[in-house]
Amino acid sequence: VDMGKDLSTYSDISKVITKSIDLSLDVDFDALEVRGWTTLHLEILAEEEIREVVLDVKGLEVQEVVDDTRDTKLDFVLGEEHKLLGRKLTIVLFQATRAPETLTISIQHKVKDEDSPAIQFLQPHQTAGGHHPYFFTQCHAINARSLVPCQDTPAAKVTYTACIRVKTPLKALMSALAVPESAVSGGIGKRRPSTLASGFHAFFFEEKIPICTYLIALAVGDLVSADIGPRSSVWCEPGVVKAAAEEFVGTENFLAAAESLVGEYRWERYDLLILPPSFPHGGMENPCLTFVTPTLVVGDRSMVHVIAHEIAHSWFGNLLSIGNWEDVWLSEGFTVFLERKIIERVYGMDTKEMHSSSGRNELLLFIERTGKDHNITRLVPDLTADEDPDALFSSVAYEKGCLFLDYLEEKVGGRGVFEPFLKDYTQEYAMKTVSSAVFRQYFEKRFGYIDGLDFDNCLKSPGLPFELANKATPRLVIPALKVQQQITDYALAGKGELSEEDIAGWSVEQILFLLSALLASQTSASLLLDANATRELDRIYRFSSLKNGTCVNLWQLICISAGDSSVLDPVVEVLRNNGRLRYVRPLYKSLYMSSIGRELALDTYEASKRFYHPLTAKFVAMDLNLGI
Repeated sequence: VDMGKDLSTYSDISKVITKSIDLSLDVDFDALEVRGWTTLHLEILAEEEIREVVLDVKGLEVQEVVDDTRDTKLDFVLGEEHKLLGRKLTIVLFQATRAPETLTISIQHKVKDEDSPAIQFLQPHQTAGGHHPYFFTQCHAINARSLVPCQDTPAAKVTYTACIRVKTPLKALMSALAVPESAVSGGIGKRRPSTLASGFHAFFFEEKIPICTYLIALAVGDLVSADIGPRSSVWCEPGVVKAAAEEFVGTENFLAAAESLVGEYRWERYDLLILPPSFPHGGMENPCLTFVTPTLVVGDRSMVHVIAHEIAHSWFGNLLSIGNWEDVWLSEGFTVFLERKIIERVYGMDTKEMHSSSGRNELLLFIERTGKDHNITRLVPDLTADEDPDALFSSVAYEKGCLFLDYLEEKVGGRGVFEPFLKDYTQEYAMKTVSSAVFRQYFEKRFGYIDGLDFDNCLKSPGLPFELANKATPRLVIPALKVQQQITDYALAGKGELSEEDIAGWSVEQILFLLSALLASQTSASLLLDANATRELDRIYRFSSLKNGTCVNLWQLICISAGDSSVLDPVVEVLRNNGRLRYVRPLYKSLYMSSIGRELALDTYEASKRFYHPLTAKFVAMDLNLGI
């Protein structure tokens, strides 16, 4: 099945494809740069002779290219800089070649912190401990090319080995299994002496399962670990390790639940790395080592569903991978679908239904804000070469993708039929590349024609072209809807019977549902809370002092839209000390559009942008119309 061309890469994997990568890198905290060698093991697929190999690079300085087979230097040409895609690196081969030949090419390169959207060096004061610097990568979606030269497309899956050198006493971790130095074969980081001054230590890694390049990940810092399960540890700075280990103690339960649904966990280790607060995501599913935001460590385990999501990616995204970014729902939608089933297995149906209801609200709000006919609301949008794949990671890929799978499950006769199908699909395409067409073919082969199911329309229509037949209101949503109505009546009348008893004994999921419903109605102007109302609601319900960061974030957004200036100081505190996109983007957007915060938004961004990860800085600048 044709995967469709990935427009976000210069490379052509129909002619030559990377099978494995070997890295030999020095992480230099003095020069704030990463430098070293990348060795690519390539397989020629072209039937006709080819004389060049094309790779992706962005921000990298390429110093030398060598044909390892012949130990010969090769000429190379760097193309024009494209703002999104970087530059085309064309390597001129020693002689023409064709299938089934193989090539081994090594490239010497370096990249500075300010030139790479994939890396961030942090000064000691930006870390939890405050004594040592820190470094981490974030290659998703198309920024592996800003760390190493490569065919930076999810369609080219590679195994990799690495030798990473860092100054003592820092420790390096990767999205791979650590290899003890005594067991290192000559192939890892071969022949490459360190360029660091004295006092460095080498760490070795191997990833034996082929992965997309965006899953190559590296972190360096003052890192220690604590075991949280038979195949899991949590890694973080020493001062955080006790709290993190207690927060994520249930990780093995999630893994076991996932295995019961989709088969064996193949990556051997499932470790967690708690990053400093500038990390832009809730979690990043790097194989063997999920990267997570410190905002998940809140002390009541109310955010650990993010770990269920990242675990689900171990199958969808990591084991079964997409070939181009238009199909991102196959990664994110399937992952949310599995995440919710894991949550049901571990916490029960009520909790799962609360997550589903909140997710649905988020999706409906996104479609309303974006416009129900907008291309970006399609499950499979049309992406042009100038569009950033990062922009596709909206609630459409996640929540509409999951809702479509809920819809298919309902159509084929429920979970008893659909779950075995899901497991078979996962096993059939493990370690392969999938597309919407591949999934559809596999589905239709199993289930044939299903009355009333228009697959094409579901995938290609904007808005919400399909609906679940069973729309019963979940049990735990009913009290939340009741309190929402009481607050709405209170806002209209300026008075009402509200009491802290209204939400006594509620789960975090119920409070989240209430706050997201209030925010949605405040946004659509069906509820108009003013500053007096938000202050009174906070006096009664104490929303602003909740532990859960997502609850507090929603409450702050409600207060900003109500023009409540008492929220501005706590909001600035969040923005100056946190780089998680899910929190900072809505806060900046809301401030910028509000009557009380436009200047404050611009001033806070100006003061904080050097703290942010390049991805956070890029998106916030767009939201504030700074035209960067």
